[in-house]
Formats: sequence, structure tokens, C-alpha cells
Amino acid sequence: MVQVDRQELLARLRQQVVEQHEAVYASAGDAFAHVAVREYFDLDDEEALEYCDVGGSRDKGVDAFWVDEDDRRAVLVQAKWASEPKNFSARAVQETEAAYRWLVRLGKGQGGSAAPRVVDAARTLARLRETEPDFPVHVFLIVAGDLTKGGREEEAKLIDDFSDEPAEFVVVTLDDLLAEYDERLNRESGVDAVHPEHTFTLRDDGFFEHHDEPQALVATLSGAELAEAAQKWGYRLFMRNLRYLLPGRSRGSVNAGIRRTLETPEGRQHFWYYNNGIAIVCDAYELDREALSVTIKNMQIVNGAQTTATLNHALDELQAEPVTSLLARIIAEPEEELRQNITFYNNRQNAVKARDLQSNDPVQDRLHREFLRRRRPWFYERKRGEWNALSARDADLKKKVGNRRVDNERAAQAAYAFYFDPGKARADKKNLFQPKRDGGYYEDIFSDSRTTAQFLLPYLIAEHIRAEKNRYLRSIRDIDPDRVSMTQRRLLSRQWVKFADQFLLGTISFYIEMRGGHDDKRLEELLAGDYQGMMAGAYHAAVRDLHSLFTRQERQAADTKKVFSVANYVKGNWDQAFIHLFAEWDAREAVGDPLDGVQLLSEDAREA
Repeated sequence: MVQVDRQELLARLRQQVVEQHEAVYASAGDAFAHVAVREYFDLDDEEALEYCDVGGSRDKGVDAFWVDEDDRRAVLVQAKWASEPKNFSARAVQETEAAYRWLVRLGKGQGGSAAPRVVDAARTLARLRETEPDFPVHVFLIVAGDLTKGGREEEAKLIDDFSDEPAEFVVVTLDDLLAEYDERLNRESGVDAVHPEHTFTLRDDGFFEHHDEPQALVATLSGAELAEAAQKWGYRLFMRNLRYLLPGRSRGSVNAGIRRTLETPEGRQHFWYYNNGIAIVCDAYELDREALSVTIKNMQIVNGAQTTATLNHALDELQAEPVTSLLARIIAEPEEELRQNITFYNNRQNAVKARDLQSNDPVQDRLHREFLRRRRPWFYERKRGEWNALSARDADLKKKVGNRRVDNERAAQAAYAFYFDPGKARADKKNLFQPKRDGGYYEDIFSDSRTTAQFLLPYLIAEHIRAEKNRYLRSIRDIDPDRVSMTQRRLLSRQWVKFADQFLLGTISFYIEMRGGHDDKRLEELLAGDYQGMMAGAYHAAVRDLHSLFTRQERQAADTKKVFSVANYVKGNWDQAFIHLFAEWDAREAVGDPLDGVQLLSEDAREA
């Protein structure tokens, strides 16, 4: 497990804020909101940028907003930054409540003027509550420190006020945020090499064995002993669990409900009846019938991680009478494929991190080997932390590969945008590693015939687009939208670039299809040629052709007094974009080469 003390974690977090401030945001406070949302809610930078794009002078304290469709809730975040940890007063809580109340009023047309993204957020919430009046909003206050005594009193008052409406209030302290940051560092460091082992006391009438293949034990475990195991082993108990904590995503009502249950004697006594229990896979377990104990070797909690983590944080309550117990299924299965299936089917209710479940799929193994065999070898990372987990004996491999690493999650998204549908690649990213039988796209992306070149080119294009977007964000970071020059106005008119990564990739794919196709030989030619020259020209052409599309959509929305959201538009509508690109192509082809000057793709390059 990565050992990082609090001061080191805090230093790293501050550095992340500095980097986001320098690269994207005009203030350190907005940069902190991005970092906090990304780390606490386990998002990527693309998602955090979208959700935090509600800031500015008219955001009324709404630092981030989005609808979490998996958990059927809306999330509103206000973040409070301080360069040195501090205790925030009751005013921080009051301002967070005011942001929520204002957003509700704005959705009803009563909140005055606001930035377009905030208006869109408010109307989204209003529409949801028109059809589902009790649609919940989880309101988070994330502070770079803690709350004062008065702040805690105000927190308790707001939690009580929210109990009468479909809203829930959660304060995230700096320690909470650092804990999630620490978890991510551990998750990405290959800590699954550790094999947790723990012994639990059994009740004499509280267990039985299921004698089949694989062998299993169904038992009643002590909640306190499970909490002690969680304290001892930490994240290492949950490496196989796709839903471990999922901090901001699921901590809300579920974990708060579990915690409230444990606070009363009646709740602790009846916890076994209230809770669904947990599922554990292990290499083996040793059952001692005389001592009434079971020792679980290489213990992995594959379902019930939220329950376990909440028990961990309620250890004081668990020491009190009556004893808290819960049901557990303990499955002894050292065979890897079946362990993966058990994990998968215990987590089907939420497909996050399905990438990890596919990490040992034969196609993933084949691509890993074939990327290493390329003339210039690449490391194809099949699951989170695989690169970081390379041991010292692999130093030669690291030296051989250098910085040529392909993250298969980003590669999957790039491939789907390149070959299929950029809108779905952005909107439905969670299903890229789900099999088709469960509504996913895995077999389409990772077919047996898909070659390394067919992944590498889209991946490199996606990385180029990401770099260009970051360069653009830096160029507009310090522009005051209320005092702009003509040049700055033209720059700001291209803010759709913030969210159009996949559309830009799909557009460049369209160009390549029009000039030689997507067959493996053609893609290898593009990789071997003046790739950087091609990308510079292709990216410029893609921005040129898409700019007119987004400008037209924005103008049409304004004419009908609607709010046009690029972030929402690019989660679908590729069919409209594709028709637009064909029209642009035909119009430019009528007077010359649509890709004039784009190396490897222009008519001159094709003739040569």
C-alpha cells in the first residue's frame, strides 16, 4: 500500500490546484473546485471540467452541478478554498444552502439572470422535478479545512431542514478529501499484490457450508470485527470491488442511512435484518468448528464495500451493546476466471470500472503483447495501476518503453469515437467495457481482429486534441468576458472546444475515411509518415468545420429563447454533425481540395 502522510497528501493536492489554476482557471478557488470534485467523486478531468463549467461572476455559489443518472440524483457542489487549512464559519453552510435555493428558483424562472451553463443546470433540475417531484439533490460543501463550532451547528440545522424535502446536505472536510485522494493513489499503485488475511468469530448457530464447486461458507459475522479488518487492511480489502466507497457518488443516502441505524441500540440489534450483507471471495478459508472461528485468506469484499466502510467509521458505536452482526457469503475460489465472474455479477447494478473486470480478457492480453512487439514498443495498460505496479526487475522494460504508454480506457473511448459514434463515446463511456449482452460495446471495440494500429492512431489523435484543448484553455483563462477585444471575442467564440474532444476526433476520422480509409495498412502509413504535420493540419480543419456547426446551433437556440449547451449536445447528435461535415466537404470540394495543405491527407499527398 502506498504510504503517504497527511502533509505529503496536502502538498500534492495543493500542487494539483496550482496546476489547474495555471492551465485552466482564473482563480485558485475555481481550480480547487475542479480538483475537489475530480478526487472526491472519482471523476476524470473531462467530467470535472464539464461539471465545474458553471462558475463565473453570476454563479451564485454553484461551483459544480450535474445529474448522476446511475444513482438517480442531482449533485450540487460549493467549494471553499484556503491556501492554508482553516475552519470555515456558519456562513459557508448558509451560502451553500442559498446556492441550492437560488438554483431551484432559477429553474422556475424566478432567480434573475445567470450564466448560460447555470441556467441550463437549473432548467435540467426543474424538468426532472416536473416528472418526479421528489427527485433528490445532494448538496455538498467541500472545504479546504473544517467547520467551526458554529458551522457544525448550522450544518445540523440544515440537515434537519432538508429532511422535509428531497435534498440532502453533506459537508466534506479537508481530511475527507485527502482520504479519497489517498485512496486513488493506492488504487493506481497496484496494491492488489497484497493478500489480506483475517480471522472472524462465529456464532455456534450462525453458519453453514455450501458444499459445491466452489465451496462457500454462509455465516453471521460481527460488525465490529469486520470494521477492525477494514481498519487494518484499508483499501486492500476492496481491490476487486467496483463500487468501493464511490465517495461522492453513493456515500449520500445509503451510507448516511447505515450510520444512523448504528447510532441506536434498536438499530444495532436489528442490523442483521436491515442490511443485505456482504459477499467475499478468497483463495481459501479455514473453518475451526471447535473454536468457532473462520480465517479468510486473500480476502476480497466484492459486494458490501459501502457497508464495510461505514462500519469502519462507526467503530465506537459498534463497541456498545447490543452486538451488531451481518450476513456474509464467503466463497473460496482461487480460479481467476470464476472469481472475476463472481465479482462482475455481484456488481451488475452499477457498471463503473468494468474495465477492471475485462483486464484478463484474452483480447486485452493479446493487445498487451502485440503493443510490446511493435517496432517502437508501447506499454498497453490493461487496468488501473498496472504501469505503476511494475517491479524493479522490470526496469529494463520501463527504459525500453519510455513514455510510450496506452491507457486502455482512454484507448477504448478514442476507438469508439473514431470508428463508431463520438456522441456515444462521450455520453456512454461507462458501457465501453460492458459486453453487448448487457447493453455495452466491448466486442465492437475489442474484436479479435482489431490491431494495435487501429487503437494507436485514434489514441494519439485523442491525446493531440487533449493537448490542443489545454492550450486553448490557457489562452482564455485570464480573459474578462465583460471587457474583451475583438481578438479575444473570436477566441471566446470557440469555447465549444472545451467539450468537443470526441466530435473533433470523429471529424478527423471522417477526413481519414475520405482519404484512404481505416484499413490497417493505411493507418500504419499515417503513423509512419509525418504524423505531427498531419495532426496540426487535421486539427485546424476539424475546428474550422465544426465551428460553423456549433455557431449555427447556438444561434438557433437564441432565436427560440433556449439555452444551448455544447456539453449536452455532444453527448449525442453525431448524425447531425456527420451530415454537416458532408455538406462542408462537398462545398469545399466544389472549389478545391477540402484538406488543402494537410500533410498525408491532402490531394497532393495522395498523388505522391
